[in-house]
Amino acid sequence: MLATFILNPFIVIKKSASSVTYTHALISILLFALYIAKLIAKVEPLFILSIAALIVIGLFVSCALIDGLAQLFSKSSQLILVFKLMSCTLGLWILISPLAQLQTVLSSTIISLGYLVFYLFFYSVQLFVLKTVYSINSLKAVALICVPGSLLVLSLALAVLSVI
Repeated sequence: MLATFILNPFIVIKKSASSVTYTHALISILLFALYIAKLIAKVEPLFILSIAALIVIGLFVSCALIDGLAQLFSKSSQLILVFKLMSCTLGLWILISPLAQLQTVLSSTIISLGYLVFYLFFYSVQLFVLKTVYSINSLKAVALICVPGSLLVLSLALAVLSVI
């Protein structure tokens, strides 16, 4: 099912979102952690597991914030389902590896366009997860997905200001 999710996530989210398991989520998180470790050029098992643990913590906090805000929109709590589906979206990052391999062959403009298309696809899948799980419109889904990032930026700004 994870391979189907990576090839066509919209169909999996629409038809069988509730059948996504923790195993699917964990494999996707490990794939994303492996991608990050490869970028840093330190592909060691303990390092990959450390990255995966940080991803799980960060993703869980983000999903909890999203779920809390969704409850303010009078939606029922779907924290576990949102966490599993958002974890699976991280598995989509394996699609960017072929693009990275083509950097020596293609022009930087085409590579940049490829990255832009991937990021738009990635965030559209995440927005689709929120729209489907909470049965909300696109504007509310964008608001939900922006909250964790906005709070992170705000807390970093306040931390910097407190040091100054």
